[in-house]
Amino acid sequence: MNPVLLLVDDDEAIRTQMKWALSADYEIISAEDRAGAVENFKKKKPAVTLLDLGLPPRPADPDEGLATLA
Repeated sequence: MNPVLLLVDDDEAIRTQMKWALSADYEIISAEDRAGAVENFKKKKPAVTLLDLGLPPRPADPDEGLATLA
C-alpha cells in the first residue's frame, strides 16, 4: 500500500500533472481550496502534503496557506 499524499492547488492543470507524476508511488488525494485541504488532511492523515502557498483569496500571503494545516 502506497503512502497517502495530499495535493493542494487551485490550478487544475497543476493537480493533474502532479497526480500523473506521483501516482505510481503515492495514493493521491487532492483539494483545490483551504477548506478541502483541511477536510482531507483530517480524514486521511497524509504522509506528505504538497501545498500551494498562494491559494485564493490572498495568494500573496503564504503565512495564511501554512496556517491552514497548522
